[in-house]
This record gives sequence, structure tokens and C-alpha cells, in this order.
Amino acid sequence: MISRVSNKFVVIMITLTFLAPILIGADISDVRARYGDNPISLDLSQRPAAQSGPAGRVEKGLLALYTFEEGSGREVKDVSGIGAAMNLTINNTRATAWVDGGLAINRQTIVTSRRAATKIINAAKASNELTIEAWIKPANTSQNGPARIVTLSQNSNKRNFTLAQGLWGSQPSSLYDVRLRTTKTSLNGMPSMSSPEGSLIGKLTHVVYTRDAGGVATLYIDGVKTVSETVEGDFSNWGKNYRLALANEITRNRPWLGEYHLVALYGRALGPDEVNQNFAAGPDQSDPPDDPTPDPIETPTAEPTTSPTVEPNPGAINLLIKATDSMVSGETKPISVKAKDVKPDGIYGVQFELHFDPALLTASNLKVHSDLSYVLRANVDNTTGKIAVVASRQGQVSGLIGEVTLLTFDVTAADTEGETTLTFANEKLSDPNAARLEVTTDDKTITIKTDVSEPTPQPTGQPTTEPTSEPTPKPTDEPSPTPTSPATPEPTTEPTAEPTPIGTTEPTPEPTEEPGTAMVFGQVILAGRMGDNWSGATLMVEEMAQAAAQSLTNAVTDEDGSFTLANVPAQANLSITAGAPGYLAAICTNPTIISPETELPALSLLSGEITGDNAIDITDATAVGLEFGQSGSGLNADINLDQIIDIFDLVLVSINFGAEGPQVWACQ
Repeated sequence: MISRVSNKFVVIMITLTFLAPILIGADISDVRARYGDNPISLDLSQRPAAQSGPAGRVEKGLLALYTFEEGSGREVKDVSGIGAAMNLTINNTRATAWVDGGLAINRQTIVTSRRAATKIINAAKASNELTIEAWIKPANTSQNGPARIVTLSQNSNKRNFTLAQGLWGSQPSSLYDVRLRTTKTSLNGMPSMSSPEGSLIGKLTHVVYTRDAGGVATLYIDGVKTVSETVEGDFSNWGKNYRLALANEITRNRPWLGEYHLVALYGRALGPDEVNQNFAAGPDQSDPPDDPTPDPIETPTAEPTTSPTVEPNPGAINLLIKATDSMVSGETKPISVKAKDVKPDGIYGVQFELHFDPALLTASNLKVHSDLSYVLRANVDNTTGKIAVVASRQGQVSGLIGEVTLLTFDVTAADTEGETTLTFANEKLSDPNAARLEVTTDDKTITIKTDVSEPTPQPTGQPTTEPTSEPTPKPTDEPSPTPTSPATPEPTTEPTAEPTPIGTTEPTPEPTEEPGTAMVFGQVILAGRMGDNWSGATLMVEEMAQAAAQSLTNAVTDEDGSFTLANVPAQANLSITAGAPGYLAAICTNPTIISPETELPALSLLSGEITGDNAIDITDATAVGLEFGQSGSGLNADINLDQIIDIFDLVLVSINFGAEGPQVWACQ
């Protein structure tokens, strides 16, 4: 009996010796051996001790999870089980292929959610934390743009976050780049955080980006911390209507090629142990990938000594007055209004008033910064003691950055002793996207004296050299050609054309053999609207004929800009028109409609068309001027729907000045 029990005990112990590592979870060094080029040792005595803690993936704080195990079809399912599933749709299945445990993107396309990624946006804004995780295999190391791997964005210039490959132009492409919008970075998430050059290779790789509420952002590659920086601010300025997309920007001009094996998003920052736990779980938590990744560097690389972008200036833009502390009666001196601590997006439009005591000072010779070329108001009232300035840049140009002199003027002291303070009022600054810039102001006090021992001589020439020329209140010539996007260029030298080595034309899917009807869906973006409220845009499907177009079906966008057109004939000779008050209409001609459903590319309508003449010109700017300062509902020039006509409505005209409609909606 004892012998039998002893034998059973020996068998059990031998079995447990082999099963123990599986039951309690393999450690990171085991995973690196499995997924790397190093062979796994069969000598169990040499095997490192297994990690303690839970096996499998981290679930706490999970918001969305895509494992790419569908194997067929055009839908990538959110299998997180958290809230409403946020499934993704492959726009062109001919550009993709289902592979073992993943989805290969072989040609330019996009995989995107149909509606705004609300559950991700709300959770991240509540916690001010984020984790982006991906098991991916880049097609090559030369993609740039940056090429979007995972993005939550509106277009190539506005985003909440983006995980991408490469930078742009002649800058490195064999790296990972992450942009994150906060109240201290730009609306484009700049400056970005990049891994070292050469850290991206064409192998299956585990990439994780975390950012905690304290601002510490960390990028891990195959479980190893590669770079860590502080990204200040919070997520309170995140866009609420942005959609989640893989393999491209929402505007389809930053494509990425490669394989997806897992994508996960968390509403908190995973810790190093949790990142390692997910790395140990692997892309499918079971089998090693066919194409292993070499062992990562065991010691984290030093933080980059240089950054491809400039650091943002902390805090708000400071408006201040540069002037003398005292003046003698009858004396004239120059004064300037400057903006300091300007954020990377820059200043595109300005609106402010200066108040002073007219019994002590008179103002004259007002000159607005020459780059603020459209001057709606630049006048002084020496009876009430008020200077009013409203001006903006014009066309698709970047904002003014650095220390900017917005206005210069002269003041003359009266024959009365006293003290007067120049104070700001109604100050508003706009960035190139018609978004409000945070502002602080410093007033200036000047003392007037009637008798001094050594009076200051009266200047005989122009008291200031900046600006050198008086700008006209109206544009004198036509600006640059009609822009193709309402967004302004990024505040760097990033090119607007995609420098990827692949074709930029989306392959057109072939229609089905038997024409029927289809559900057509998409998104219309009304840039500049208050609170990103993109509702109310109308869409109309018409059948084009020689005599007249026949309306077939129509729809109106929801708050997030999404629309669904039902029962659209899958046939040729159709047009789809999108329009909204204050925006230039756009037309999609001869779209390819495929049953049972077709997704159209997201469309950004150009703002500024107020008068209904299908052009954005001086008549629209004049319409803003006629209603400037008025408040209430139903105002024609209230493009952004904030119920007041101000600098932001003027900017929404200026950024697209010269554009004519209808826009071409590249909907193929």
C-alpha cells in the first residue's frame, strides 16, 4: 500500500513540475524567448522562476478590445464587453486580408467606427488617463506622415490622440510617434512623443503608450520602457465627436500598412507590471506568432536629447501693454500691445478693447500687425476713451507664434496732472481652427505730470517702427487658391501631401451584379461649431438626368455629424449633396454604391458661406461686420452657433476666404 501511494505521489509531482509554469503564468523572459529568436531551453532547472500575480490580460479600466479573430467579413468586433460594443468597419475589404490571428492592411483603406467613440472619450476625460495598446507588424520601416496606426481624430490637424509610425519629410520613419491633445498641447496633440530612431522594425511588436493623471507619459516596446516624458494639462478640451480609426486618418490621407493582431484602449494608465502582464499574454494569449520579434533591449534607452517639435509654452497667452510709466503734459509717446506665451497653434484672430481716461490721454495712429491682414475694426474714440480692434489673418495659413506685437499706437498727454490706467476689455483670441485661446491680461498705469525740471523733448519722427505699413480694412487681392480642407496646416513643416511609398488613390470596389438598394452612412464635420455640435447638415441623394435632377432620399446629421441614407439605389448617375447654414455645400458625383451598405469618407464642409452665393468672399466678411457684437438666436452670421457675433465667426470666414462652391466631395 505504501509503495503504491509513493508511486502515485511521484507521478503527481512530476506532472506538477511540468504544469506549474502553465498554471501560474509564464514570466516575461519566457515570453521573450517564445517570441524572440532565442530557442527555449528544455532544461527546466535553468528556467527562470515564474511571475506571481494573475495570468491573462489586464481587464481593469478596459474600454475597447479588438482581437481580429473574425477571419472574414468587413467588421472588426469590440470584444471588451464594456458598455455598447464599438465595432469597426473595414472600408475596402479588397485592400485587406484576414491572416492567422489578425488583419493585414495591404493597400490604402481605413477601419473606423461608424459613430463617435463616446465611451472612450468620456472615460478618458473623467480620469485624465489613457493607455493605447497594440500588437502590430509594420509592413516596412519607411512609412511616415506620420502614418496612423490607431487614431481618435477629426482630420490631419485635430485629434484627441494618435499612435503612428514615423514623422514627416526627411525625418526618421523607423520609430513610433504619439500625439496627445491636452489643455497644454495643441489641438493636433503637438509636441508629440517619439521613440528612438530604429526602434520600429518589421516584426510583430507589442507597443503600449500610457499617460497618467500626473502627466507622466511612457512608451513601451515589447515590455521595455523606451521613453518617458511629462505631458502637462488635462483632457477637458478633447473633441467629443471624434471617431476611432485604424490604418489611416479620418480624412484618408495618412495611410499605414501592416498587420493588426490586437488593439486595446484603457481609461487609465497601466503600470509597468501590467504592461508586462499583457506582453506575457501575447497577441492571442496562447500561441506564439509565426514571425517572431527579436529580444528587446534589456535596458531602457536614454530619453531623446532633441525633439522634432518645440515645447509648448505653459499657461495662457498673456496680453500686456508696453508703455512708459510717466509722461509730461503735451508729450506724445508710443504704446504697443503684445501677446506673450503663445501656444504652438498660434494666433489667427484678435478682438479686444482698451479703455483709458480721455481727460488725461488721447490716442492716435493705430496700426495692427501687418499679418492680421483683414481688419474689421481698428478705431479709437477719444470722447469715451476706448480703442477697439478686430482683425484676423486670411486664408489657409498658420497662426502667429512667439512674442507678437498685435497693435501699436501713440498717446498724447493732456494739460492735466493725474494717473490713468489702460485696461483690457472683451478680449478674445482665436487659433487657426476658430477655437478660443486662453488669455490673461496685464493693465498699464501712466502718470501725467505738468512740470518737470528736465522735460523730455518731443519726438520729431515716427515714434515706432512696427508695424511699418497701414493695413487696409479689406483684402486687396485674392488669397491663395481654394483650400481642400478647412483645417490649417500643422504648426511644423509637415507636408500636406502624403509622402508614403504607396499609391494615394483608394481602389474603388466593384458594384454587385444585381443592382438593389443600400444603406449609405458617413459623417459630416462642421468645423468651428460650438461644442463640436455637427447636427443639422442636410444630405440629399438625387438621380441626375438631362433635364433636371430627381430627389430620391435625404437625411440630416446627428450631433456627432453621423448620417444614414436609407434605400439608396445601387446604380450609376447619382449625386449626393451635403450642406449646412454658414458652410459651403459639397457634392459627391457618381458614387459607387454597393449593397447592402456603403460607407462614404468623412466630409469637412468649408465654413464662411453666409450670403448664399456659393462663394466665401468680402460679402460674407461684411455680413459678419454688420452683425458684429449682436447676440441672440437666429443671427445669419452666427456660424459657430454660440449666439454672439464675434472674432470666431470672422475667423470662420477668413480661413476659407476665396473658396468657391460647390466643394468636390471625394466620395469614392
